[in-house]
Amino acid sequence: MNFLVAEIDNFSFDVLFKHDGSNDSPYGFTVLGTGVLDHNPFRELTITPVSPVELFIPEDLEVQVQMEIDPPAPGVVEVSLGRQGSRELMGTTCFSILGEHSFLDVDLIWTETIPGELDYEINVAYQAQGACPLEGQPDAFASESYHVNWKTHQPELFVNRPEGVTIFDGAVDYIGAHDFFRYVEVTYVIDNQTNAGPLVIDSIQPENLVNLREVIIEPAGEIEIQPGESQTIKISFQVLTLEPYSFDLIWNHNGSNTTPYITGIMGDSNLNLGDIPVDAWLYRFLESLIRSGFFMKLPVLGLFLLRKKKHTG
Repeated sequence: MNFLVAEIDNFSFDVLFKHDGSNDSPYGFTVLGTGVLDHNPFRELTITPVSPVELFIPEDLEVQVQMEIDPPAPGVVEVSLGRQGSRELMGTTCFSILGEHSFLDVDLIWTETIPGELDYEINVAYQAQGACPLEGQPDAFASESYHVNWKTHQPELFVNRPEGVTIFDGAVDYIGAHDFFRYVEVTYVIDNQTNAGPLVIDSIQPENLVNLREVIIEPAGEIEIQPGESQTIKISFQVLTLEPYSFDLIWNHNGSNTTPYITGIMGDSNLNLGDIPVDAWLYRFLESLIRSGFFMKLPVLGLFLLRKKKHTG
């Protein structure tokens, strides 16, 4: 006896035998059963973009689910999204289909608020003669895992002059010529243009001082710059000779770019004696003494010269 089950559901029929035997005729009994699929109607399931994916919060992740289905009967298809290990679904969409070979597209859009690597399950289910929302067990099912690395835009350290010129890591800021034995002040501005968190400068250390007495950095110590805020950094130093001067600044920070971030400062020094012309014998005499290091050996005379310059400047 052969028969064709028309639906994926319970079925039954009666069988009657007419005969000339001594027992009752017709001889009858009932056949009961349940129609099931002998193959998965989901022939192909494609998800784009292909897993794994990296995305920055708070951007939306847009995923297209493409499926090829050859259903035995009309019914419904449900597409759902959930995190692996959780029974709670993040979203579902359900729609009716005809009982014919079809290509279907569904778009899923979602985002996260906390960075981290997460695994999801994208599921498609088919139920013959069903209705939306899908209830009970589906007749066919297909699933794909999907991995997303949710990231945040970390702050970056960039050293800028107030006029907007950036002194990049490894670059030297040439600041021109300045008066001998005067304190020189250089100003930098640090911006935190992200909304990810504070930019922390752990320390700014001067190193490799050439022809300088000292370098003073304000503010000193750890500097924390909140998102959307700026911080002014003042670098002061005293030039000791009439020779080119230079030093390095070592910026240790928590930004996503290179740490330490190293910049240099260099320049030249002038001798400024107020009204004394540069071709006068006194100017040339003092210049020769300074270049010889004479004032470095006699701090009192150096202090006198500094006061003289302040008075005449």
